[in-house]
Amino acid sequence: MLQKMKIAFEENEAFSDMLTDKIKAMNNKISPYHKAVREEGYVKHLLLEETRNGEFAAGLDARMFWNCMYIDTLYVEESERGTGLGRLFINKAIEIAREHQCKFIVLTTFSFQAKDFYEKFGFYVVGEIEDYPPGDSYYTLRKNLDEELTDQVQMNKYNALRFEQFESMLTSIQEEHDKIEKEMHNLREENKIKTVRFRESMSMKLGYERMLDLYEEYG
Repeated sequence: MLQKMKIAFEENEAFSDMLTDKIKAMNNKISPYHKAVREEGYVKHLLLEETRNGEFAAGLDARMFWNCMYIDTLYVEESERGTGLGRLFINKAIEIAREHQCKFIVLTTFSFQAKDFYEKFGFYVVGEIEDYPPGDSYYTLRKNLDEELTDQVQMNKYNALRFEQFESMLTSIQEEHDKIEKEMHNLREENKIKTVRFRESMSMKLGYERMLDLYEEYG
């Protein structure tokens, strides 16, 4: 049974701080990560700012902890939107997150803000509060970085295999080219340069030389 419950419709900062402190104390006992994050220097802060002609153009505010980068705010002045500045900021944040061994990035946005923009960079929705505010949604988005590294490793292996196959093909082409040259030399020695075989050999030699030129240009 409740006793002496107080109900008030007013802001009380001291009361809110007390509740927060109690939650933090409980979390510190249960989770070593929560306790660590309160230690000085554990959270790394990131601030990015761009100015144009001495005036603020865009800014990003983020924190890194628990192998994660949490982007609190990204803002681009209206006059700078559509110039690619936001894209540069996100790419720079992703680059810095990787440098600090973050495994993923988290941010939040409203449906009327930049959800579609973030999704272009590989962010995906992990949480949605519908009708908040009425008629809109509030999203939490995540971008995995460790999966991208795995994909890159696989791509590197694939490219290495393709390069090996390409080198093998080049060797075969070079060998065939040398055989044709030798055969043409023998035909010349036998004074058979007007024969069908010599013309066929010349055509094949030119074809192989074109392949070798392409390899030298693009290989």
